[in-house]
Amino acid sequence: MIIEVTNQFIEAKGSYPLSELKLNKELTTWNNVAELYNMSKDGNDLKYSVMVDVRSEKVVGFSKDVMALLSCYTW
Repeated sequence: MIIEVTNQFIEAKGSYPLSELKLNKELTTWNNVAELYNMSKDGNDLKYSVMVDVRSEKVVGFSKDVMALLSCYTW
């Protein structure tokens, strides 16, 4: 269901058609949020990072045309 929510968001709000993107099968999760990554067809460029609240199944954040993706976690 999270993939469908992400695809619907990109279709409605995005500037790249889904036909030009491929979903990176790896995702990041923390608390109740999953982050999915859509790459260019050649896999060289990150086009969208979409964050979805798993419980409500709603988009809670996104990034477009990301040049670098850095994450810092504190334990």
